[in-house]
Amino acid sequence: MSKTLKSRKHRYSLFPIRGLLVFYDILIYATVVVFALIFFPRSGGRPFEDPKDALDVLIHFAISMPILITVRFLFRVYGQVWRYGGVGSYIRVMIADTITLSVYYLIQRFVPIFEKPLEFVVTTFIILTCTTVSLAVRMVYRWIYISVNRKSKFGKFMVGFVNIFARA
Repeated sequence: MSKTLKSRKHRYSLFPIRGLLVFYDILIYATVVVFALIFFPRSGGRPFEDPKDALDVLIHFAISMPILITVRFLFRVYGQVWRYGGVGSYIRVMIADTITLSVYYLIQRFVPIFEKPLEFVVTTFIILTCTTVSLAVRMVYRWIYISVNRKSKFGKFMVGFVNIFARA
């Protein structure tokens, strides 16, 4: 296999690096949604007092998650490995997530699938908290990768830890 073909094949492969990035973003988003249920209880009471509330939240998650991932793919958020990310990559994440917030809010307001549309503040909390956590994870990864002394015991441990979770 020629060197050009090999590098092109690696660059466009979805797994393992891009697949893990998407997986981590889905995990972060799911965690944020769970915390949103705790901080913004539905129906003025505890989360899931009414079984319809749980179903409604699952519908919100099932619709908003693909929008988030699709918009991030359209903005090529997953086209760059975390350790090479810079300010431009982080701004791309913020713009993509702002567009996700707008699109999702409009969909939930004007598409009659939702029994209880989320308030704007709750939608904003979910998307922007997801953005903040995603950016923090990327920045910490980059900081560890750049600043750790790989010759020390701690450095070897951190590089191994990062490689286990990021496969980079």
